[in-house]
Amino acid sequence: MPDTPSTTDSNENNAEKLARLLEPEMIQKRTAWKQAAAHYRTIRLFGFLFLFILIAACAVGFFFLFSCSAMRCV
Repeated sequence: MPDTPSTTDSNENNAEKLARLLEPEMIQKRTAWKQAAAHYRTIRLFGFLFLFILIAACAVGFFFLFSCSAMRCV
């Protein structure tokens, strides 16, 4: 049985109503996703910063250790 114009219009109206009802929920979910992404981005940034500081401190420590041992500071 083919769709008549009246059933097609009612299906389109139902789809529009459904889209309008779901839009606020999707906006809330998108906002929550963006907040979570910002939170994880901050954690990742602090992790890389910690690694950089750790590697730099090790490099400086080895530099002083080996430069002092070359000059017989120990």
